[in-house]
Amino acid sequence: MGATRRGGGSQSLTDKLPVVEGAVAGVAAYVVGLILIFFLLTIDSDVELGTGEAGTIDEVGWFFYSSHFANIEVSFAGESSSENLVSQASTQIPEPVFYLIPIVILIAVGYFVVSTLDTWNPSASDCAQAGATVVVGYLPLALVGVFLFTVSQGGGAGEASTGPELLTAVLLVGLLFPLLFGSIGGVLYSQTE
Repeated sequence: MGATRRGGGSQSLTDKLPVVEGAVAGVAAYVVGLILIFFLLTIDSDVELGTGEAGTIDEVGWFFYSSHFANIEVSFAGESSSENLVSQASTQIPEPVFYLIPIVILIAVGYFVVSTLDTWNPSASDCAQAGATVVVGYLPLALVGVFLFTVSQGGGAGEASTGPELLTAVLLVGLLFPLLFGSIGGVLYSQTE
């Protein structure tokens, strides 16, 4: 059963938008994206997960963030460099497949969120706003993932760490992707009704 939304009146923006549905869909999109990246990496015989200091889940997280064009930062003794693992890795799976995963998932969940609204006759703009509510669930997980997928070794001057770069993770993974592609999903729904 979908949520009931009615336009008009003095409702606030959060009353008009499916915030709860968007949050749940955003969380689901993030988790499904990680699972699909994990699946692709495990079926690719050119990729060996968990063979270094980082665990499998960390490496999957790095690829997931890189699939949003976020950089992975490698720091050692005060020096750091950033790279995109998807573009740097040698895999049998074509690079665009990794980039399409979050895009397709976020468009699909944006579409789904708008489709759950029962008595709502929205414009394309309203549908775009409703689809963008997936950011409510996606952004917090994107931020938590920055810390969850960062691996640190050693201590003092010889400390090394590898993980998603905070700025690109928040801007690209947490904000741009869910807002843009969730909105596109919402607009696509408005075109089918």
